[in-house]
Amino acid sequence: MGSNITLRGVVDEKRAIRLQARRVMSRYAYRDLDPVMEADRRTSMNDARTALCLALGIAEQDIDPASGHDYSAEAYESVRASWRYHARHHGLSRFYDGPAYRRAIDSWQARRPDLAADGWVGPLESWARD
Repeated sequence: MGSNITLRGVVDEKRAIRLQARRVMSRYAYRDLDPVMEADRRTSMNDARTALCLALGIAEQDIDPASGHDYSAEAYESVRASWRYHARHHGLSRFYDGPAYRRAIDSWQARRPDLAADGWVGPLESWARD
């Protein structure tokens, strides 16, 4: 995979792409009060996210065309591992973590039901469906 994105002092190409993407995405981090400008900002952010996924070598069929999010099996494992790490080291709060946990699971089940069939954090998952 060739890329013309380089950062001084960064040897790993994927890391350089991520660092450059972080700079670009930070431009889209702030909301605009004008609804037309806000819609344009969100579209630009989604396009930038799609371009980042393509630059990182994510297969086109694993990228959500509307949001630009990566829904590959590798991304799924990364997200699931992150939730398991959080649950193991910090515990899960029904009220603090619950809504975000439900949104994450629902998002994966809606887009990749073939991957999201298993439980993420084992016995702690039962409260997330209450």
